[in-house]
Formats: sequence, C-alpha cells, structure tokens
Amino acid sequence: MKSLSKVCFSLFLISFILFILSTSFVFAEKVEEVKEMLIIGIPSTPTGIDPDVNAEPAGADIQGNLYDWMISLKFVPSEEPGMEDVMVPDFIAEPVPSLFESWEVAEDYSSAIFKIRKGVKSAWGNELTTEDVKWKLQRNLALKGNGAFMFGVINCDSMDNLEIIDKYTFKITPNKPAFNLIVMWSNLYFPIWDSTEAKKHVTVDDPWAHDWIATHGAGYGPYYITEWKAGEYILLEANPNAWRGAPKIKKLLFKVIPDSSSRFAMLKDGTIDVAMNLSPREIDSLKKYRRRRSRYRPSG
Repeated sequence: MKSLSKVCFSLFLISFILFILSTSFVFAEKVEEVKEMLIIGIPSTPTGIDPDVNAEPAGADIQGNLYDWMISLKFVPSEEPGMEDVMVPDFIAEPVPSLFESWEVAEDYSSAIFKIRKGVKSAWGNELTTEDVKWKLQRNLALKGNGAFMFGVINCDSMDNLEIIDKYTFKITPNKPAFNLIVMWSNLYFPIWDSTEAKKHVTVDDPWAHDWIATHGAGYGPYYITEWKAGEYILLEANPNAWRGAPKIKKLLFKVIPDSSSRFAMLKDGTIDVAMNLSPREIDSLKKYRRRRSRYRPSG
C-alpha cells in the first residue's frame, strides 16, 4: 500500500508539472559570476500572475520567483550529460520542509496536521501565519479558479475542511482520504499570499484583490515585483526578509523583446543574460558558442 501510494504521488506530480511546463523552449547563458541584475528576454508580458485566475506560460517563470513552496520536492543534480550543474526534482523521494516545517499525516490519508515555519516574512514585513492559510483557502473557493480545483483534488470543497489549531498550526480533513494530501502543497499554482498586504488593496468591485495580486504577486518567495510596465518590462527585486536569506542576484529584469531573432542576437552579444522561447534552430546554433549553454526546458 505504501509503495502504491508513492507511485501515485509521483504520477500526480508529473501530470501537474507537465501541465505547467509544456509550451516553449528556454535558453540560458551560463552566468560565470553573480551579477547585481539578471536580464531575461521575454516575448511579451503576461496578462497577469494571479495563480487563481491566470494560468499562462508567460507568467509562470515570473511566478516561480515570487512564491516559495510550502512543501518542496527534493532537488538533485541532473544525470543528463552536460547538465550536471542543473538541479532537477526527484519525484520518488519524500517531499522536504519549506514554508511548512513539518507535518503529520494519518495512516489512511484521512487528515493531516501542518506546522508553519515561524519567522517567515514577505517583502512587506508581514509574518506568515494560519490567518494567511485561512484567507488563501477562502479566496480559492470564492474565485472558483485554479486554487479551488487543486483544493478539490485533495477532496476538499469548503472551509469546513480546515481547522485552525493555533497561529502556526492547522489541520486539513478531506471529505474522503486523499493520497496527495501532502504533495499538493508543493505546487506553485496553489500558493499562500501575504493576506495582510493583499487586504489593503481590496475594493468593493474586487474583494479578493485580484487586480493588485495580478501585477504584484504578494508571496513569501525570494523576490517581489517593484515595477510592471505592460508590453515593456517587469522588474523584480530581492525580498530583504527572505527566510532562506536574501538572493545574491538583487534584481531580475524581465524585458520584452517580441522578436525571437532579436532575443537570439542580444543573447549572443551579451545584452541580455537569458532568452526565453527561442526556436529549436536558434538553440541548436548556440551550441558552437563555448561560453553559453542551452537548456532544452519547456518554459511555463
């Protein structure tokens, strides 16, 4: 039974990651030394980065820098030749703590108790607590989008499935046992927002601050958005309160360069550090440049 559950965990994860990472190519130059700002060439700005509403490939690479896993997959060096410096998820290994420092799951997956890591703060200085978990699930259910779907995947459909135990501890009791009760919390399309900050941007017409979250993120990850100019660029800066420590690269500039050939040329001459969505032919031609490495990874 245990081994079957582990296989099911893996299949579930693979299906979701293939859903998220499934549309285009990415090429990145190998960065020889830490830079103050990394410039990433992208074809366009996404319509938004609210995981409950927006689920487009253009936003996922930005989103991944704004949120942190609640529970993380274990990452190990790739075994693919030439990719030894790239860390990839191990789908078979047990998940590891992240924003949640520990959890206890019932033998039959009928319930689980989660403990939030104390002292985790957003870029706005607000600490992560069970109040944020509560607001997150209320928002998921109210917007009936990606979050509600994922909550449903673990057989939950109302706030009755949540029990707040204390400031840092909560319990989830699904309507029926859910084998993916733990691993679901490793999905970045099911994040926790800084509800204290988000609530400041609520309006009568926008009770869940979608408009603000769509261009700011409000997560507990390593970066936060400081500028968003649609059609031109999105600027991320390091979260000074990041619980893992502030990132060494202080800024990420996602610069819109609509034409693939222009991104290709700017990557070659060093104007940008990373080029998203290059064509297979462009990626192949870069192999002759010794100081650059191609990554055949679907972006999203």
